Amino acid sequence: MNITINKLSASKNPYPRILDRKVNVISKIKAVLGILTEVFIDDNPYFKAPMKIYLGFCRKHKIWYLDYLHGFPPNQYLICPLCYNRVKLLMYNRLRREYADWCYS
Repeated sequence: MNITINKLSASKNPYPRILDRKVNVISKIKAVLGILTEVFIDDNPYFKAPMKIYLGFCRKHKIWYLDYLHGFPPNQYLICPLCYNRVKLLMYNRLRREYADWCYS
């Protein structure tokens, strides 16, 4: 059974996503250094209140991305969309294998 990464997104959450707008160079430098850089405030109806959107940089995939903060203070973080999709795919495949072993054993 082949599955694509796009089929795994069950919600309408638009983040994390790859950078799709122009951002100044200073913000990009801050993101590479790991400094939280607010790009804009999104008032998407998916969120209960306006959400601050930050710029991030993934060293593994060499991409810029937009995301909101996850977790609770002081341990908040951003998630690369490609890393996130990879983890979702790995978890899905593992659960599928475990479920198949449980059903057919």
